[in-house]
Amino acid sequence: MQAGDPPGKATKAVEASKGGKSRRKLKASKSEGATSANVAVSAPEGPKTLSVEHVSDFNARMARRGVVYLSRIPPFMGPQKVKQLLSQHGEVTRVFLEAEDKSDRKARRKTGGSKTKRYVEGWVEFADKKLARLVALSLNNTKIGGNRRSAYFEDIWNIKYLKGFKWDHLTEKLAYERRVKQHRMRAEMLQARRENAQLLELAEKGKAMLAIEKRKRKRKLEKEEAAGERSEVTPASTEAARRDDLNFFKRRFRQRQPIVKQPPT
Repeated sequence: MQAGDPPGKATKAVEASKGGKSRRKLKASKSEGATSANVAVSAPEGPKTLSVEHVSDFNARMARRGVVYLSRIPPFMGPQKVKQLLSQHGEVTRVFLEAEDKSDRKARRKTGGSKTKRYVEGWVEFADKKLARLVALSLNNTKIGGNRRSAYFEDIWNIKYLKGFKWDHLTEKLAYERRVKQHRMRAEMLQARRENAQLLELAEKGKAMLAIEKRKRKRKLEKEEAAGERSEVTPASTEAARRDDLNFFKRRFRQRQPIVKQPPT
């Protein structure tokens, strides 16, 4: 609006601007309503049910898988390296390596050995059991090879195919070994507690016996003082009293006459 325009024109311009603002607000409210409606529509649905075909296909793929056993894992080799090396020969689905015992690792570190975690044995699952059997037959007792600067270049594969062995068997085995270990540790702790209790009981009995002997000696000395029979105690008299006590507790047996055989005439 320019200066000199009639007042009616200015009023119409203000009303037009107000109308534009109201229209923009109405469009914004409509767009928000549409967005909320879209969000309501795209809400997550409930759990999907698997069809019989999917379940049967999954079971068939699980049945086709095969497991190989590694009886020795080279030092400094981890699960990722095992999977990388064996994936060159076929599809590897799962890898599990059994770590060494904590006491062995602690003893190695005390003697100045490596602090790196080591593994003692492992299991590798292939997508095809025929391929797993072929890999085990071809790689067993062969060099790992690879780069000559590799730490595993001179190491040998110790690998065996486990016929009829599935990954579920491995999880059951590990769970069983874990339960056995817990039971053994619990039994050892109970045995240690019983031994400690017995040791404490014997120590208390020893203290009680010493206290009884001390009280007996004290009463004896009091009686001697009251009767006026106590004399000065010298090392010789103490040694004699100790010898008398030993003779009192010493067992005596009646001597039998020796039987002498007469020489034949």
